[in-house]
Amino acid sequence: MAIWLALTAFTVAALTTAVPAGAHVVYGTPSLHDLARDADLVVRARITAARPNTDLPETRAGRPVVEAVVLETLHGEPVRRVTFAAHGHGPAEYHNGEEALIFLGRLDRVPELAATPLQGRVEWVSVQETTDKIPLSPRTRAAWVEAARGYLRVEAMADPAGRRAALRDTTLTLLASPEPRLAASALRDLVGAGGGLPLTPADVPRLEALLDRDAVPIAVRMGVLAELEHRGLIAAPRRWAGFVARARRADLVAVVRAVAAHPSPEVTAALVRVLKTAAPDAVAAAAVSLGTPANGDAVAPLTRLLARDDVRLRFAAIRGLGGIGTAEALESLRTAAATHPDAETRRRARAEVTIIDRQG
Repeated sequence: MAIWLALTAFTVAALTTAVPAGAHVVYGTPSLHDLARDADLVVRARITAARPNTDLPETRAGRPVVEAVVLETLHGEPVRRVTFAAHGHGPAEYHNGEEALIFLGRLDRVPELAATPLQGRVEWVSVQETTDKIPLSPRTRAAWVEAARGYLRVEAMADPAGRRAALRDTTLTLLASPEPRLAASALRDLVGAGGGLPLTPADVPRLEALLDRDAVPIAVRMGVLAELEHRGLIAAPRRWAGFVARARRADLVAVVRAVAAHPSPEVTAALVRVLKTAAPDAVAAAAVSLGTPANGDAVAPLTRLLARDDVRLRFAAIRGLGGIGTAEALESLRTAAATHPDAETRRRARAEVTIIDRQG
């Protein structure tokens, strides 16, 4: 499972340079479900005082105390105001006047805070870190609040089987959310739960439809495809190639980097087309992605790329040929090292040959 999580994280991480920050899928950070499950109090609140510096030593050590007016209590005993300490390695920073969805636990349950002067003066602590902060706007408020209520209803269910079924349905629904961070959160739950969130062949049509939905962040769609492939529910090569063929210009570089983790003849053909038609940055990325071990079909197009005027493309072709590592690829590199008219290209090709020879 750890190996698969790493591979899926690589696939999605390769997309983050081209996907808006809100759509990033960051494994290891809590999902919305995690926050809802662990909270004693969940509120929609407006910040009235965000105080990074007070007379309390703990706030000077990076644990600001925040005051807020509660607009709505989603979980726990209704309150009109809350005062809470931010906690964690990089606690979320709040600003006066902003509205946020806040997940709180009782401070006395956090040993390193319960033994400080905060005890008795502050009842609540938030463990939402910078990437977990959920600011609300008129556009996003309804989606976040309803999603939080959905997870809170799941956690309130007494029957374990019913809770698992409800969690599964809520997660699959949120994968298609137009709010990028909600969809990314659902993907973290899907991948992290593994067998705890089962999928069946009956789910495939619903998730395949999501793969074709441009409104869903590309990072989420590719993460879903990786998970379906891992679970043996879909034959994925055509889908990976389709992502390359249909990628928007802004996403293309990141997409061709991501598909390198899922090589196939279909993906190779799609990447070779990128070599012929795309802008230089995408061509360079495709050349490197074609460099998967024994990918013989890519040797000829990468060899032709060595003749391009753009030095970045020649260097990318050398990396790709080195990654392929076959006798044919090695021969192409030896030829470039001996005869290419550009001295720096010859040097790079010789260095790649040396690496391959050392690897045996």
